[in-house]
Amino acid sequence: MTDIGSVTPDADGSAASFDAGNDEGTGTLIVTAGGKSATVLVTVSGGAQTVGEQMAQPASIGLLAAIAVLAAICVLLFMRNQQLSKRLKEGPGQTGGPGEGQA
Repeated sequence: MTDIGSVTPDADGSAASFDAGNDEGTGTLIVTAGGKSATVLVTVSGGAQTVGEQMAQPASIGLLAAIAVLAAICVLLFMRNQQLSKRLKEGPGQTGGPGEGQA
């Protein structure tokens, strides 16, 4: 028999909580109270995932990659905007661009 969790009763005995932690498995839960006993078949699936486990999922990795690409695009657009603002402040004909010297 393998233990997959534990039952902790409330102080007044009116309710109990079952905790299996991160363990998974199938087994029986035997409850005895007031001279009576009941057996229940239980299947315990995975518990809550930690942040590290969630970030290791393919969807999370894809999301992080997309955020990195979008951040790089934002930086490039910001740099391009700064260049265009500088050219606009310098005025026409001072940048050496096309159209300079044409009559």
